[in-house]
Amino acid sequence: MSKEQPAEATVENAQRTLGEKTILNCTKVVRLFLLDPENGRTTDFLRATENATRADIFVDRTKLTREGPHAGTQLMAMSIGLRDVVPHKKAHEEHHGSIVVLKAADGDQVEWQCDVPFKVLKITMVKEHTHGFHTHGHPPEYPFTKNLEALTQREPSAPIRSGALKRGHWKQLYKAEFELEIDGQRLVLDPDFYCEGHP
Repeated sequence: MSKEQPAEATVENAQRTLGEKTILNCTKVVRLFLLDPENGRTTDFLRATENATRADIFVDRTKLTREGPHAGTQLMAMSIGLRDVVPHKKAHEEHHGSIVVLKAADGDQVEWQCDVPFKVLKITMVKEHTHGFHTHGHPPEYPFTKNLEALTQREPSAPIRSGALKRGHWKQLYKAEFELEIDGQRLVLDPDFYCEGHP
């Protein structure tokens, strides 16, 4: 019978399998809140009971975008601006905190949570209307070391954790496109997030 592997060898093998030896320091949580005023889930109620932050996203199933590739099936993102919950673009004009910022140097990852079953469809670079978050260097098309397929390997009601950022001298605004299942409908939501890959 062969002897057990030393602990050091086991750790080394695990690191070789996982790839980059990155220790995360901080998980920044973004919650996707579904408003349901008829049943008491108003913005005031959620802010009071859930301690909502500016990074959180509010959606109303009755407010859908009228333009673009997902017109009629895309939820309109809202977040907390200076004081009130307003459309996301207006919120950011009032306060930069409405877009979560991830920094590789700080060991950040993002965790998205949602009130209803959801999944991530894709993550893309934002090349227009960047809310003042500028592109620097040569950012990757996809910012995380964990691939998109790995982000989908979860139960539909479970949170989605991004894992570590790819490191390098770059900064970029990205968009995460999610599909939310609401009363049998599949609706799209695509909030922004900003990444800084500087080591």
